[in-house]
Amino acid sequence: GPAAGAATAAGAANGPTRAFVMARHRQFGFLILKAFKNKKGLHGQLPGGKIDPTDASPAAGAARELFEETGIDLRDALDRLRPACFEDGTSVFKGR
Repeated sequence: GPAAGAATAAGAANGPTRAFVMARHRQFGFLILKAFKNKKGLHGQLPGGKIDPTDASPAAGAARELFEETGIDLRDALDRLRPACFEDGTSVFKGR
């Protein structure tokens, strides 16, 4: 199964609005989804999307999106998700 993934959130001043998962399989590497959008054409993207008001946290939103888009279910294993940090050590998850 997938190794622990990293979840990150992009947000506005009032908190994150989108969450993404960088899922890594020990043998096969990182999961990138193939997507098509009219403006971008065919491209790769991370699983993720909008955090819903019913999501308990950005991690819960990221896990829900991962499940919806791939069938990989970490909704009951949020401890396997780690916030992604920027080079300066800050993380949107931590609100820093």
